[in-house]
Amino acid sequence: MTRYFSQAQIPVAAKSFGDAEKLVSQHFRMSGDDLRKNRYDVKTLAFLEDHEVKDGAFAHLCKYSYEKPSGLKPEGEEGFDFYRVCLQDNIILDAVERANTFIKFSP
Repeated sequence: MTRYFSQAQIPVAAKSFGDAEKLVSQHFRMSGDDLRKNRYDVKTLAFLEDHEVKDGAFAHLCKYSYEKPSGLKPEGEEGFDFYRVCLQDNIILDAVERANTFIKFSP
């Protein structure tokens, strides 16, 4: 059964991702600006493409490369990489349910 985050759980997931960004910044000694230079997006299961859904992981990282058509890009300007963090709501919710004695979504 596929389960999705509820409207009440989405802000909790967003806060958790913000906390994770801070941990990554501290671990890799990156400033907030350095972290924001990397192009990325976070999507929940309801908004993922089929190839972005994976069993057995809380999240899946997909890398996409974009290039402008050769006639439209200025000389010397290359494309860019874009990353999508694909949250697997059903896996996360299942883990929370199994560990409900010590993991809880805040009210």
